[in-house]
Amino acid sequence: MLWIGRPIVVDSVEWLRRGARFLLALQAHDWASTYGSAHPGVTNMWLIAAGLVGRAAIRGEPPSTLATTILPKDVYPALDHYIAARIPFALVTSLCAVLIYRWAASIHSRRVALAAAILLILEPFWLGYNRVITTDAMQGNLMALSLLAFLRFLHGHGRRWAALSGVLGGLAVMTKLPALLLWPVIATWALVWRGDGSSSPGVRAKTLAVSTWGVLAAMTAWLIWPALWADPADVLQKVIHQLTQVELGQRRLYFMGKVVDAPGPGFYPLALLIRTSPITLLAALAALAISVIPSTRRWLHRPRHIGLWVIYLLIFIGGMTAAETKFDRYLIPVYPTLALIAAEGGYAAWRAQRRIAPRWGWAALVIAQAVLFLSHFPDLLSFYSPLIGGAPVAQRILMIGNGEGLDRAGRWLSQREGAAQQIVASWYPSVLAPYFIGRTIELNQQLPDGFWPWASAHHVVFYANQVQRILPNGQIVRYFQEQTPEFVVRLVGIDYVWIYPGPVVSRGPLPPEVRPLDYIFEGQLRLIGWEPPPASLVPGQSEGLRLYWETLAPPRRDLSVFVGLWDEARARYVGRHDRPPTDGFLPLARWEPGMRVRDAQIVAARPDAPPGTYQLELALFSPELGRNLKVTDGDGQPLGDRLHLMSITITSSE
Repeated sequence: MLWIGRPIVVDSVEWLRRGARFLLALQAHDWASTYGSAHPGVTNMWLIAAGLVGRAAIRGEPPSTLATTILPKDVYPALDHYIAARIPFALVTSLCAVLIYRWAASIHSRRVALAAAILLILEPFWLGYNRVITTDAMQGNLMALSLLAFLRFLHGHGRRWAALSGVLGGLAVMTKLPALLLWPVIATWALVWRGDGSSSPGVRAKTLAVSTWGVLAAMTAWLIWPALWADPADVLQKVIHQLTQVELGQRRLYFMGKVVDAPGPGFYPLALLIRTSPITLLAALAALAISVIPSTRRWLHRPRHIGLWVIYLLIFIGGMTAAETKFDRYLIPVYPTLALIAAEGGYAAWRAQRRIAPRWGWAALVIAQAVLFLSHFPDLLSFYSPLIGGAPVAQRILMIGNGEGLDRAGRWLSQREGAAQQIVASWYPSVLAPYFIGRTIELNQQLPDGFWPWASAHHVVFYANQVQRILPNGQIVRYFQEQTPEFVVRLVGIDYVWIYPGPVVSRGPLPPEVRPLDYIFEGQLRLIGWEPPPASLVPGQSEGLRLYWETLAPPRRDLSVFVGLWDEARARYVGRHDRPPTDGFLPLARWEPGMRVRDAQIVAARPDAPPGTYQLELALFSPELGRNLKVTDGDGQPLGDRLHLMSITITSSE
């Protein structure tokens, strides 16, 4: 519950809206409209609905207000909506953690179960996703409980545990469909299990239990999803269509340093290595090694269980690998199992008569895990294993960021003067908006006439995985990467968020970093200031500069900005670059009188430019006129058709 308001992950707004629609559909007895998505996320929607009902009751509002505060696509929910929805998740997750410990204690041992619970709760990646609104974490907790319940049945605790396993399995499937992989796991366990006493179930009992498991899972699914009451055939058709056309298809992802559609079979093993704490991973590997060596198997409390858990890992990860779309968070359901295997490894080391670890090894493991955890809290999703070099290495392998860091960006933007009246564009506006007091718009939106609304924003926010995937397109990413950001959010040693000034400049004094100018181009545009580039370049180098324009009259629509390095002695350019103002993203047709525009341009030195000092020239060129616009100073004195703004020295690149 600590810092429950941060972070917000990128899918949260969709789940919040699905939960709101689910609640309104329940109130209207419109069972068919309780369909949210193919995930299907039914347990999530129940929990979100419960949280929103609680919020409405506290505020004295009818739930119908959700139709205007959450559901409209151009309205981003407030932070308190997310907090209200998260509280039921936090309570259920806490209950699941307690049950995992209690049920594991009856199978492994209290010591092993306690160690597993501590490792799991302090596992940054696992807890990071259990603190937010997501299907993967809830699915994983329910899957773990279902497996533990069935294991209790195999140990002879009674058929009711097989039945409970089926109910929990149904809840897991209704959270996310990959939980269907539980059934082959259950069936395989029943097939390979050999009882160790008269109370263990026989072949007939195990066969009946597996069949009953499937029936109860299906009944549970039907009971908690009202959409199945209305038209089960239609629901099945929607699920299949959405799965095949969207969820399991190709997406623009990032893996191993390049943009890919399908990462391939090596993705999940690498993601597991990168996302798992060294303590859990090494202890689990130790347990696996100990379990296959006959002379050391006796150190384990339950050596046979290691094999069962490995069966689950192989079936689940193998099934997830078959899909083309792969995200590291899809591995969340394996972490309770990893924690149990790791705890068995720690227990074996403790029993090895100090040959592997001293008696205080348990405390050392817990302290090391806690240090890793606390060093990343509350931004737990920013954890990447130090075994592979941490985040600096991980960013060259995996997609980085699922919303963490945008809360800090929003708070920084809110502290800016006039923030409440400003517009900010972001790749993830729904994540940024709850933390920003102004207006947030989509960076990815493009109007039918080709205009990008972000070009009317005061600030533009870039995010790590967006830049990795070169989104929305290469031209936009390049336009901003040529500039110096106003603010950068860094987590665990790498950049997560870049905030750039947008093209629109507010009235009033110019920012302090702007050098004032006063030049008029044929009565259309006034150059009122600029942020100059560095005074020294090397051959082949390019650097950004920013020009500040004020519109005096509707400008010609064909103008382009020319920036050149003039060699007076040889009467030639040793570098030149021209493109439309704002690279065309804010078309000149939209420049109205009195408007101020920040225009990012670059100065580039040719690779063969000789060392020397050159003049940086600026001009506005009209292809239709076939010439540059004439320039006058603030007093009306003519200055020709180009400006000499500064001297730039090109030094040797050696």
